[in-house]
Amino acid sequence: MKKTVRTLICLLLCAALALMIVGCGNKDTDEEAAKKEAEAILMLLCDGDYEAVIAKLDKSLDGLLTEEMLKEGWQLEAAPAGAFVSVAQVDASMNNGVMLVQLVSQHENGRLQLMCGFSKELRIKELIIKKLADKAEGILWPLPEGAAEEKVLLHQSTEKETGGAVVLPAGYDDNTPAVVLVHGSGATDMDETIGPNKPFRDIAYGLAEQGIASIRFDKVIYTHPELAKQEDFTVDIEYTDTVLEALRVLRATAELGDVYIAGHSQGGMLTPYLIARSEGGFAGGIVLAGSPRESWEIQYDQNLEVIAQLPEAQREENLQIIEAEKEKALRIAEMPDEELKSTTIFGLPAYYAKHFIAIDTLALAIENDAPMLILQGEEDFQVYYDKDFTAWQEGLSSMGDKITYRSYPGLSHLFMPAEGGITDPQNAYATPANVDQAVVDDMANWIKAQ
Repeated sequence: MKKTVRTLICLLLCAALALMIVGCGNKDTDEEAAKKEAEAILMLLCDGDYEAVIAKLDKSLDGLLTEEMLKEGWQLEAAPAGAFVSVAQVDASMNNGVMLVQLVSQHENGRLQLMCGFSKELRIKELIIKKLADKAEGILWPLPEGAAEEKVLLHQSTEKETGGAVVLPAGYDDNTPAVVLVHGSGATDMDETIGPNKPFRDIAYGLAEQGIASIRFDKVIYTHPELAKQEDFTVDIEYTDTVLEALRVLRATAELGDVYIAGHSQGGMLTPYLIARSEGGFAGGIVLAGSPRESWEIQYDQNLEVIAQLPEAQREENLQIIEAEKEKALRIAEMPDEELKSTTIFGLPAYYAKHFIAIDTLALAIENDAPMLILQGEEDFQVYYDKDFTAWQEGLSSMGDKITYRSYPGLSHLFMPAEGGITDPQNAYATPANVDQAVVDDMANWIKAQ
């Protein structure tokens, strides 16, 4: 019973993440207010006031978490940690339209992690309670011996200025290959931080250990969220301009050899497009958990999976919502600009979605004729091994050995161990871990072989 309760609590976060794709964005939610609310929820839990916490749930979670389930889940995780001592750390960031607060509290016998996702009205849309391992703070890989990390600015002295970091391996020269790391969707920092994990930092340091340079950067909408609110917001504003600027800054920082692009998730979906836009600036591309399918198709599939887990009484209403989103996606080409700028499709502004849908990923990859390495975690619950990975193989079959494919049993969307797999998916993000060494090795070996 205890395992079941914990699984249900963790699944709430998974359900909220996917179902929020069809909801409204919450970028206006105040980070400080969300942090204070998360601390208040922690205090209610420590005091055993489960009824008060349940009263704070968003309507989308009605019936999914009861007072008794919350009590049992809290006691299962919190009891071994002992009495509350202090809040050790609290961070807030936007994640798929949800203001996600991650709070670490110190207790007499250990530490707890409380993850709360809030709506604009500060109602709880996501909730995870987890006891942290004793060594969780030391999970990050160190900068390799002899390597150097230099902070840089992209779009310096403009309204799009954002921070970044160039990592140069020991003994680098003008033949040293390099990688530009490109994020997935949402407003994320240069490490692509999610929970306690920093996949881009892992990759940058792991590649440096194998003699490969890199640049990673804060997404421009992470530093300047107001850009995402523009009526004419497109992929080029979110990605292209800054990726090309990162390439320029990398070249200006050090004389290096060939440069490759490595895009994760949505960044992977856009990798062929970004190679084309670089006009020869990239020697090839690495796709980490990307897809050649339309983004709305993936979101539609994600929502269907989540709805299948809901109580039967809630399924029909939610099915109607996502079918309506699908219908909008299918007629997006016919929408006039006025409608595009006032409509969302699976949570994305329709104006943005129209530009994204117009990008023919497979056709661009074939036209580029650039070598690509396509990587996929087999336990990825956001981009599918049996749909998206195979779509690359089928769509790019004519390119032969120009394309290399690798998949990894047991790894998540972050290329980290998928603790519990799809039956407990959020452990893949909430558990401190590192990008699997085999993934970094495959990236390094493929780059060196080009």
